[in-house]
Amino acid sequence: MFTGTLPFDAPDVMPLLMMHIKQPPDPPRTRAPEIPTDLEELILNLLAKNPDDRVQTCRELGARLGEIRHRLLASGAAPSP
Repeated sequence: MFTGTLPFDAPDVMPLLMMHIKQPPDPPRTRAPEIPTDLEELILNLLAKNPDDRVQTCRELGARLGEIRHRLLASGAAPSP
């Protein structure tokens, strides 16, 4: 979890389920502004309601994460491994 919180929270199960079904999650940077914008975009993509709008394969996810990591390392924004 990049923000330290769940994308949805409700005191009862039914409202929580309805949030998962209908409500888009808040952008992660509203909770953790240090998250890079391209990582936020990927997180929101992974949480898309329509499965066709999400990353479709582990290979694609790995490639996108690799691009983000490469950009962060090149900019000096992330510690090197």
